[in-house]
Amino acid sequence: MRNLGLLTGIVMMILTACDGKVYDTYRHTSLEGWERNDTLCYDVAKMAQAGDYLVELGLRTDYDFPFVAITLIVDQTILPEGTTLRDTLDCRLVKTNSTQKTGGISCFEYNTEVRRLRLNANDSMHITVRHDMKRDILPGVSDVGISVRRMD
Repeated sequence: MRNLGLLTGIVMMILTACDGKVYDTYRHTSLEGWERNDTLCYDVAKMAQAGDYLVELGLRTDYDFPFVAITLIVDQTILPEGTTLRDTLDCRLVKTNSTQKTGGISCFEYNTEVRRLRLNANDSMHITVRHDMKRDILPGVSDVGISVRRMD
């Protein structure tokens, strides 16, 4: 029985390593609402090897979110060279028939591609996310996440 538990643990570690994810972290926003000047920061450690990487953004909302879409600004600074890339994401969260694009009981999760990057070995990234909505304080956004996955 003990060997079965050990084998299960090893298989789980292998399976999680096979998807190529090198970074996956969510940051919480304020319970009072996500303010326009509240920038969420993510520091991605050095890449072990050169390759093509996919940067994705995850967004978690609840029923308090009052809009059908959200505009987000994502800045990615590649270190050590210091190049900054900016992406403006217009994320539609509701289908045309006024239903949520994802399922959920009290929380809805959305994932969208930010960009594909060619990174060198030992490159790291500093990524920031902020909203660009007319309303200064956005209720209903609970978490914003960034994941980076090796493509090849």
